[in-house]
Amino acid sequence: MKFLLFLAAMCFAMCVGFHTELAQSSPNPRVRDLGNDVRNLFATKCAGCHNAEIGKPEGRFGYVLNLQKVAANPELVIPPKASESELWLLIQDGEMPPADSPFGKLDAAQKQLVRDWIAAGAPQPLNTRKLRQQPVSPKTNH
Repeated sequence: MKFLLFLAAMCFAMCVGFHTELAQSSPNPRVRDLGNDVRNLFATKCAGCHNAEIGKPEGRFGYVLNLQKVAANPELVIPPKASESELWLLIQDGEMPPADSPFGKLDAAQKQLVRDWIAAGAPQPLNTRKLRQQPVSPKTNH
């Protein structure tokens, strides 16, 4: 009888250990990097006009890729209050990017991404190495 109890205990211990090992080896669900996603979006759709590397950035807003500076500017972003953030209001109303932007308008998912970023507290990118290159195109007047 003691042997059967010992055997049952060993089987239980092995099953628990195997289950724990499987749980630890399973990949974690992907954590969304809102900061990186927004920065990539800004690099694609906004940096052509709002970037420090061009002579006179539109609206004296030449730091669109510096999310820390964008998030710290209460005239643009009020984390986590998207509905009170000028940046979101301009995007929501379709004023930014303007209709004649050579980089195109934002679609609904892209607009929602910016709103989600602000609502999440305007987090910084988790991975700074994934920045896509901004499009190279002449600046247009808006």
